[in-house]
Amino acid sequence: MAESYIAGVARETPHVAEQAFDRPRLMALRIAPAGWSLLPTGVKALIGTATLVSVARTMSLPFLAIHLSQHVGLDASSVGLIIGTGAVVASLGGLFGGSVSDKVGRRTIFIGALALASVSFGAMYLASAPAAFFVLNALTALANSFYEPLSRALLGDHVSPALRQQAFSYRYVANNIGWAIGPIVGALLGIAGGSVGFLVTGLILLAIAALLAVTLPRDALAASRVAGPPGEMFEFRSAARLILRDARMRWLVIGSTVAIASYGQMSITFSQYIAGTYADGVVLFAKIVVVNPITIVLTQPLMSGVARRLQPYRSLFVGCAVLAASNIVFLAAPSPVWLGVGMFVFTLGEMLIVPAEYELINRFSPQAYRGTYFGVHSLGEVGNFLGPWTGGLILVHFGGAAMFLYFALVAAAAIPAFWLTQLEEGRTTDVLTLPSRIEDDPYARLDD
Repeated sequence: MAESYIAGVARETPHVAEQAFDRPRLMALRIAPAGWSLLPTGVKALIGTATLVSVARTMSLPFLAIHLSQHVGLDASSVGLIIGTGAVVASLGGLFGGSVSDKVGRRTIFIGALALASVSFGAMYLASAPAAFFVLNALTALANSFYEPLSRALLGDHVSPALRQQAFSYRYVANNIGWAIGPIVGALLGIAGGSVGFLVTGLILLAIAALLAVTLPRDALAASRVAGPPGEMFEFRSAARLILRDARMRWLVIGSTVAIASYGQMSITFSQYIAGTYADGVVLFAKIVVVNPITIVLTQPLMSGVARRLQPYRSLFVGCAVLAASNIVFLAAPSPVWLGVGMFVFTLGEMLIVPAEYELINRFSPQAYRGTYFGVHSLGEVGNFLGPWTGGLILVHFGGAAMFLYFALVAAAAIPAFWLTQLEEGRTTDVLTLPSRIEDDPYARLDD
């Protein structure tokens, strides 16, 4: 009966529930397996939207390289330049997208980002010139860099601290369900690698944006602006100065960049290694890479519980060590079966790292600046450019064994940066001087 009462209060008013019970009971709530039932309905809708957006994007985007090669006639280096530039644009766009959302409001930017992605994918259907794809791919990356930090920040806004890490884990699984479904749907519909796939993606994203614009109340994403004296507006420069003084975020971004270089776009170099090493390597790669989303979906409840017990910093340390170990498995794999084992181990490490980083950002950020903090964290997406570029160079000049050893060392190198993040958090008392008054965060005193 007591557990039912806690669940009922937490479901309806999560912040009131946390104030009503002491920390020992909160810890019991934190490790309860029925976390999904405790999430507010709006948060579940955000997680569902993440799945739909992921399905729509992956129906066509993973096949962009094939389209550019087979239909536009670009060589491998030109394809890499176009796709790699998108990763750089995404890292910079997330920084500005988060701060703009804190000023304008998250609902407007959230829906606008989906609309921009829709238009960009639709334009790809009509495009034929390499320059057009260069610009349009950058725009889709820019739209996604606005959408992703906002989606995570909104979860942080509307979920109590005891459930945040679990909510981020659910969203992470939702994204990966989309990644498992989207490419298969694209292939079954016969649109993978062709221009029609971009049109279908654009139409689906447009439908999602229109549905949100009609059904999402204007105050549904409240508590997302700076509250200050009349006429005083939030400025990006103020947020930049604020975060530059926050050593915790500096080291977290550095650690995230290094870790993402190890796992973010590993399929690019991994696919080249498989195709060049094994007969019928493309088919083998497809079989191995599907282990990633399947592992995420099947082991999420277990790994979510492990992450909650480890807490964020130990999750990061263990996750990086597991990533390093997975690359050693790839290096020493005597058969393709062991490559699948390596992918399984790799995925477990990734599952420990991603939600833990999001939990730390929520812990560091004042609520009115949460979008900006998640935007700054997206600077780590530069790792999605550095990893494939440096790993590809090593693969070409030194071979697959050297490449896997390199990625193992890169994963291990992220641990000191995350340790310094923890060290700076222990030293931090009040490093934030805000440019205007921020509305009291109802969870702030619980995180002290």
